[in-house]
Amino acid sequence: MTTTEPLNTLDDYPAAHIPPLPMWSENYAFMINDAAHGVAVASQMGRWPVDARIWREFFMIGLPGERVLYHKAFGRAATNRVAAAALFRIEVIEPDWAFRLVFDGPVAEDQRANLMARGATVRPVRPLQFDLTVRGVAPVWDMSGHANAAEALAGKMHTEQVCAVSGTIDYGSESFKLERAFGQRDHSRGIRVIKQLHRHCWAQGWFPEQDVTFNLYKMAVHGGSAPMSNASVTKGGRRYPAKVKSVPFMEGPDDHAMRYDIVLDSELGEMTFRMKRVLVSMPTAFTSPYDKSPGSIPGFHAASSNEEAVLWDWNGREGMGWSERSFNASPFPE
Repeated sequence: MTTTEPLNTLDDYPAAHIPPLPMWSENYAFMINDAAHGVAVASQMGRWPVDARIWREFFMIGLPGERVLYHKAFGRAATNRVAAAALFRIEVIEPDWAFRLVFDGPVAEDQRANLMARGATVRPVRPLQFDLTVRGVAPVWDMSGHANAAEALAGKMHTEQVCAVSGTIDYGSESFKLERAFGQRDHSRGIRVIKQLHRHCWAQGWFPEQDVTFNLYKMAVHGGSAPMSNASVTKGGRRYPAKVKSVPFMEGPDDHAMRYDIVLDSELGEMTFRMKRVLVSMPTAFTSPYDKSPGSIPGFHAASSNEEAVLWDWNGREGMGWSERSFNASPFPE
């Protein structure tokens, strides 16, 4: 059975009202893989669960030579049409289909190996500008209808979409022009309590020549069964629910830049997506209450995570995509 029902377009805008629920949050994520230049962007804009009136902006940009730029700030610059904290803003151009990501400000730079070993440190900053337009290439996936067991982890409302990204990134003397790069967008709202999270895998792919995309979100928790194992594929603009037959989790905190296979089953048949290459790998960490930071956080309980721009192989066809996985050795303390 296929599903193409339109969603409530207002869901793409920041929530007009904050419900009186402890640890309620709202989060936007935009991931970009520009395989042509070896550039990747992992960005998040979210309400702080401790005080949902405050927004957190966070992004990392992977550049050739395993360089990683990063920025994180808190603020209150959002409007009813724009998600923003301080210097980074996400504008809704056309609900369900088009968005604009804009930044103009200072960023820090470090090497991937340093961020993995010791996390972010006080470093000199340099100016960065980007102006990127993100447009859907497949219908929105309304994942919330399948995620009831994970509502308190991933949001009761949860939508995703594979996109094409165009625009510019300027950093010092370097300038990158993106043209139909891979993009993935995610928008969720709801209670976000991650204390029991153990591992997760969030992955997407796009095969433009075959007009095929896939989305996957699976997680495991300490002391319980997997609360989420959701997937979907599209072909020719039609969306098909899919079953996750196989996907590996991280086995330890240092399990970064590791290739793996995904097996999904839908009306289109069984599909195996093999990770052909990791183009850019950027280490991150997150803490409870949910907050994300670049690199590791030595000496503090934090889950290890990675943001990776990848190439997929599907029956000899090459596609662009993204992989995000995490590992948390034990439940977060109360």
